[in-house]
Amino acid sequence: MPVIREVVGVAQRPAPVAPVIGSCTGIPEITYDPAISGSVGTGSYIVRGRAHEDAYRSASHGAARKTSRGAAKRMFTVEDLQAQTEGVVCRKDADVIDEIPGAYKDLETVMSEQRDLVDVEARLRTIL
Repeated sequence: MPVIREVVGVAQRPAPVAPVIGSCTGIPEITYDPAISGSVGTGSYIVRGRAHEDAYRSASHGAARKTSRGAAKRMFTVEDLQAQTEGVVCRKDADVIDEIPGAYKDLETVMSEQRDLVDVEARLRTIL
């Protein structure tokens, strides 16, 4: 199976990427390393999909929201945002409260729940 390796730029909200495209679509199978993102403060993982047939050759593309954007804006304050993103270079104002780490599921839990779907290639941590 051909393998295409690409450099993945990780932003605050990377686009969803499926680990494997192939057999069920009738096109040649292509495997590549997607990013599974956390919140702005938690970093991401670079993974290799295991092409698990029962999961339709897919995996999550990130730590999904646990609260809606509206609920996050009502639930959290700018002070909460500043505390949860301490040491991270990012916007910390009322217009981005809905992106607060507390509005997202725990990335480590998300990863442990799909350990049979992906192999971790790298763990990216927020260092700024």
